[in-house]
Amino acid sequence: SCVTSPSPYHTRCPRETLRAEGVYGPRSRHRAEVVSTGGRLVFPLLVDRTADVVMNDSAVICEHLWAVYGNDLERPTLDVVLNTRKYTKSLLVDFPLLAAPSALRPWPWSGLMLAPSKANAQPLVLYGCEADAGSRLVREALCSLQL
Repeated sequence: SCVTSPSPYHTRCPRETLRAEGVYGPRSRHRAEVVSTGGRLVFPLLVDRTADVVMNDSAVICEHLWAVYGNDLERPTLDVVLNTRKYTKSLLVDFPLLAAPSALRPWPWSGLMLAPSKANAQPLVLYGCEADAGSRLVREALCSLQL
C-alpha cells in the first residue's frame, strides 16, 4: 500500500517511503550484516572472498570486477561512460543516471517494497544480463524479498 502523509496534497518522499517499508531501517535483515562487514551502512557492498576485498562504491566495484574478472576483455564504452568517475564526477550528471530507472518503474514491482524473509540455507545464483527486462524483474523480486 502507498504510504501517505496526513495532508491529502502531500505524499511522502521516496526516502521516507523506503524507511517506512524497512528497506534501510532497523527492520532490514541485512543492515547489521552490512555494518559488521563493511564498517558502515552503505550500499552497494561487494564482498569478494576470491580477491579478499570488501568495497562499497559502485564505480570502484565495477572497476574491480573488470580488473579481476574481465580476463583482459575490452570494457564496453557505454559501461566505461556510465560506471566510472572519469566521466560522471558531478551530482548534476550522477543524479539523473541514478534516479531515472526508479522513476520509470512502477513502485510495487521495482524492488522498493520490503517483504519479510529468512536467510537462505544455500545461496541463490542468478544468471542474467543487465539489459534483459526479465533479469531485472527477477533481481527486483530478489531485492524485495531480501534474498
